[in-house]
Amino acid sequence: LMGAERGSLGEGGFQLTPFPCFIRGRRGDNARFMESLKDAQIDGAPQLPCLIAGALTNASSVCFTFQNDRAKAVEGDFMVGQESHRLNVPPHGTQAVNVKLPEALVAGKVNSIVLDWVFKCEGKAYNGQFHETAIAVPHFDGGWDKVPSMKLPCFKQTSVQEKRGYPGDFDASIQVGWTDDALCLRVEVIDDLLTAGDGPGLRWNYDVCQIFMDTRCSARQSGLNSFDDDDYQYDVMPRKDGGGCDVWRSLSPFVQYTLGTAAPKDSQLAPEIPAKFTRTENGYVYEVAIPKAYVLPIRLTPGWNFALGVYVADRDTAKGIKQSRFLGVTPDGGCWNRPLNWPVAVLISD
Repeated sequence: LMGAERGSLGEGGFQLTPFPCFIRGRRGDNARFMESLKDAQIDGAPQLPCLIAGALTNASSVCFTFQNDRAKAVEGDFMVGQESHRLNVPPHGTQAVNVKLPEALVAGKVNSIVLDWVFKCEGKAYNGQFHETAIAVPHFDGGWDKVPSMKLPCFKQTSVQEKRGYPGDFDASIQVGWTDDALCLRVEVIDDLLTAGDGPGLRWNYDVCQIFMDTRCSARQSGLNSFDDDDYQYDVMPRKDGGGCDVWRSLSPFVQYTLGTAAPKDSQLAPEIPAKFTRTENGYVYEVAIPKAYVLPIRLTPGWNFALGVYVADRDTAKGIKQSRFLGVTPDGGCWNRPLNWPVAVLISD
């Protein structure tokens, strides 16, 4: 950093360091040097010539985006299954290609997607894989009988030592739809004993339904499996007498993603979100319609992607949750503070 000199490694090579490096050359060589630098490569770095990211665009295709951070164009062939795409990604630019899924996403089930790809560029072949767990969310016209229902796939037992797993003890299924004005969820629970909390605050340690959203799938972009500034957590809490429910806003995105200074505060009741709680012969049903203003920056339009987690807890007589069911990628991760374990929800038009 303070004047240490380094010699050439031959054939125009030089050693990179974490410190600023000043290269001295002859007068008049600047243009030639800059042109050579455009073709420079880092020896021994087994990395792609550009960044490749895939995202679902609808129920039947994935969009792969190629980001070129180099000073020269990246040319090559990108192959997924039987599809082949010729690429010419401009310097410091991007290019996108759409690839059709072998099977379209089906509403009412958790879909597993695995696509192997090969990128041939500059005489080398790079192999990779796009894998995702996703659900398709159909447009909702007000009739739940037209929306496919799916059983919450993940089951988790806690350390509370109570008899569990007997018929009628606890189970849950979910329906999700969207309108131009709201994201709608219906969760039907089989539960032999309603144990609701009391008071105006968050009653997370009782029977409850929690809804989580990563509005831009940012956790999948960053790789960080924790809440960040574009996530929601809503808690739908039964009242003590079982005659209704309250919605609690636990977490919402940074205000510039939502309504600015008009955005409601976290850690308080959300009476602006309509919700219904109905007792049944063998349990109860949660219904909630979250207005579009309170899912921002999600846009309620076909093709929008966001990660969705739904958690339903069962507490009977002991102190604490006995067991739970949740919409997740794996049963190990849970939902709270785990956006990478929430499946991607894709809004579809039919």
